[in-house]
Amino acid sequence: MVFVYGYYVVRYGGWVARFVMPNIGAMPVYHTKVDSKGMARIYKAIADGPYPLAIAPEGQVSYTADTVPRLEPGVVRIGFHVASQLEEKNPDVPVEILPLSVHCRFGSWGKATVELLLKRIERLSGFNRREVKKLSFTDRLLKCREYILEAAEERYNIRIDTSLSFEKRLENVRTAALETAERMLNLKGEGDFFIRQHIVRQSCWDRIFLPDVYDMKNMPQVQRSTLDLGAGEAWYISRHQELADLCWYFPKQIPTDDTTLHNKIEYVQNLHDLASRAMGGAFANRVSIFPRKVIIHTAPSINLTARLPLYKKDKKTVIAKTLTDLENAFLDNINEMSRTEQG
Repeated sequence: MVFVYGYYVVRYGGWVARFVMPNIGAMPVYHTKVDSKGMARIYKAIADGPYPLAIAPEGQVSYTADTVPRLEPGVVRIGFHVASQLEEKNPDVPVEILPLSVHCRFGSWGKATVELLLKRIERLSGFNRREVKKLSFTDRLLKCREYILEAAEERYNIRIDTSLSFEKRLENVRTAALETAERMLNLKGEGDFFIRQHIVRQSCWDRIFLPDVYDMKNMPQVQRSTLDLGAGEAWYISRHQELADLCWYFPKQIPTDDTTLHNKIEYVQNLHDLASRAMGGAFANRVSIFPRKVIIHTAPSINLTARLPLYKKDKKTVIAKTLTDLENAFLDNINEMSRTEQG
């Protein structure tokens, strides 16, 4: 397969990403800028390339394998666009979406490592072993989660109201974090949450990584220092955006002692990530426990070429219907995985 990734991945991914991504044929794309060249590469790869194209329909990692938090319509729109092109020059070749899910499973190493990671979260939260050793697994998570949430609320001057649900309080933090970033960048904050956060991220990157039109070597010192300050400010502003992003994806259901190991591990990884981002971290600081095995599960493919006649009559309705079918396919993957393991 060839992969599509957000262009900023090679920036926070360091030299490893900058070396690996181009050399495996991966193709970068912008989320908030017009990128006709990038889109042309993607269309050509689907229509003429020898390999399938791998693209995340949720726009990024979803942080949980057993839920479908959201799907973006870009995958479906790209597929129909290429199907329309191929209808004229190569009608016998269908364009299909193969719903593919990745599930990690863990053994004894994962069980030991998740306990170490939870202990790290407890240390970050200021709890000693005497305070938590008699608590259940769920109560330990609740204690840490509450501490991290209160710290974030205090940071944004949000009144702590324990009568509200955790989800509502986290939503308040998410809103405050994004609005803080927008205010510091002098942005209006128009559009839905994801458009707004992509604009914030793009604005920050544009201040940190300047275009080639700047002659940094011969630039007057005042201008150079001003740009350096802008880059430093953008780095701090992006910390608010990184927190807002994870707040949207943070899992709602807290695991119990009887929850399956992989779900426990997912939650603890996300809780550590929440603590990290509350302290100014980013996706690059995320800790991932190494799995014992990775299961790739597929649902039946969705033939977009067969839907072209309806697509030409009513694009909006057909895209929405196909997106619903794609979501149901992912849910079928999850349910099939559960049935297989229970059996």
